[in-house]
Amino acid sequence: MAPLLTATTAPRRSRGTRRITLIAHLVSSLGWLGLDMVLLTLGTHAATHSGDRHTDYLTVRLLLNTLLLPLSLSSIGTGLLLMRLGPWLFRRDHWATAKLVISTAAAAAAWLALRPQADQAVAATARPGDPGSLFATLHSPGPTLIIAPTVACALYLTATVLGVVKPGRGRRRRRLNRVSQRDAAGNESGHDASPSRNHSHQERQS
Repeated sequence: MAPLLTATTAPRRSRGTRRITLIAHLVSSLGWLGLDMVLLTLGTHAATHSGDRHTDYLTVRLLLNTLLLPLSLSSIGTGLLLMRLGPWLFRRDHWATAKLVISTAAAAAAWLALRPQADQAVAATARPGDPGSLFATLHSPGPTLIIAPTVACALYLTATVLGVVKPGRGRRRRRLNRVSQRDAAGNESGHDASPSRNHSHQERQS
């Protein structure tokens, strides 16, 4: 009885683990997307309301320092675990590879490039007066804190579409169906031919 119980409970445990991992992946991914939407809102508000810039940039820096790494690493980690628990493979399902590359590149760019810009914006607005260096060029902190969250939102939406649509899954399913149909047809022809071979063998014996 022990092997039977182990065999029946293992798939249930695997399905439960995959369900929990999927929920964690959805929560962290949606939280990551929501974080970038909030950053975009704060950056736009700071550009159009000079009196609130210091508060806005302080909030941007706080969100980047506290939520970016937990949400991004959780999203990437649970996505890799789902690949391990599910039927997908990186070398075969290219949408999964593209989604991983997008998420990893976006997290690295936000942590290495966006945080220093937020620090510069906070330092520039801490002093009284209008810091013209904030919006001097497109690479200045002000435009960067608008453009970068916009690009990040587009990337995360693309990754979400890839995860839902899974391009190529339909072609692989049709290919597997054709193979199974061909194997079934071969088995049927083999069964049909065996009675005739037996009949001819009996005639030769008679």
